[in-house]
Amino acid sequence: MLETQDLSYLLPSGQILIENINVSLSPKKIVGLLGPNGAGKTTLFSLLLGLMKPSSGSILLDNNPITALSVQKRIRLGLGYLPQDGALFQELSVLENLISLFEYQEHSKTDSTRFVLELLDQIHLRAIVTGK
Repeated sequence: MLETQDLSYLLPSGQILIENINVSLSPKKIVGLLGPNGAGKTTLFSLLLGLMKPSSGSILLDNNPITALSVQKRIRLGLGYLPQDGALFQELSVLENLISLFEYQEHSKTDSTRFVLELLDQIHLRAIVTGK
């Protein structure tokens, strides 16, 4: 379970981007986060993955605090984020970005590729992502 407890992020100017966010995300569930531009969706995902540090609050994975962990350590624990409007690694294709998430979990490139392609088959997106 991925949880946040009173998670907040303030800009150095004091402007509040998100304030006291409490979420609980169950494993093996697909979750959508909807809201207007500027609502804090990207900020929340950036905080969960460790791309940004919260001003206050905590992030827990299976009841273990991960707020202070690096992005790399969070990825190895199974967290991943692929933004809608661009890849984390702009020079990589969509497929390569997806595969890289699993390679951080210390799987071989062959195993990671096989796993990603199987997932894409399950959600009927393989042809769109690979062009095949």
